Amino acid sequence: MELDESPEHAALRELSEETGLKGQVDMLLGVSTNPSAQYHTVLMVGYLVKSYSGNLTAGDDANDVKFFHFDELPDIAFNSHASFIRMYYALYSD
Repeated sequence: MELDESPEHAALRELSEETGLKGQVDMLLGVSTNPSAQYHTVLMVGYLVKSYSGNLTAGDDANDVKFFHFDELPDIAFNSHASFIRMYYALYSD
């Protein structure tokens, strides 16, 4: 988050920077923490963004970006991210 930036705005800014997509926050999925060697603990906030537009493009710190079906997800690097995916799936797996 930048100074004077709301968590929702930070999430949408990061979405744009990392994927090239513009979106709208639908709801808060949850809050989690992740251990960090540099910061000890990082607070993670997960938002659901279902309404988005633009062309999916990898940001400057990624080699590639793709959409995956839930049953075909690659390994998820961070436990907090995997937790947000499970939260989404629990809400929408009917």
